[in-house]
Amino acid sequence: MADPTPADVRIEELGPDGDPAVQSFLEKVPRGEYSFLKGDLGDPAVMAIWRSRHGAQTFLAYLDGELAGLLAVIPGLGWSRHVGEFRMVVDPAKRGRGVGAALARRGLMAAVTAGLEKITVEVLAEQEGVAAVFRQLAFIPEALLTDQVRDDDGHLHDLLILAHSVQQAWSALATIGMVESGAEA
Repeated sequence: MADPTPADVRIEELGPDGDPAVQSFLEKVPRGEYSFLKGDLGDPAVMAIWRSRHGAQTFLAYLDGELAGLLAVIPGLGWSRHVGEFRMVVDPAKRGRGVGAALARRGLMAAVTAGLEKITVEVLAEQEGVAAVFRQLAFIPEALLTDQVRDDDGHLHDLLILAHSVQQAWSALATIGMVESGAEA
């Protein structure tokens, strides 16, 4: 089976010391597009808290040698510890080139390795292209929250929550012979 990551997209896990390129990357993205990340990813202290309290992993995508996107995989706590959340942003100038899909696939691999059973992602309802990327990876719409998000200009937006059942996807792959039957996700 061919590597699903485009040859020109390189994915790396963000190390414990962070990466100074993250802050300059976020400056290229309109603030409203990354405020849902719920933390300043340019601040290594924020990433340290995510790692220590949640066991989060963050992946950086490079396209043509430049930071083009990032994805945080954040496991839930308590009774939701089997559920993980994706928080992703891609440089507007690099969209449509497979960066988001490559990050999401890498995040799904990390979720399987971490033993997560379900992954959710929040997307503004009008971001149809972003939702389509996740739908291609077997995420399904689970909730639409009307007027849930207020942008910096005061406008309200609907929030779409998409979910991916890792166990169902694993079972489907086993059914068509893509993985050994009985293997655990």
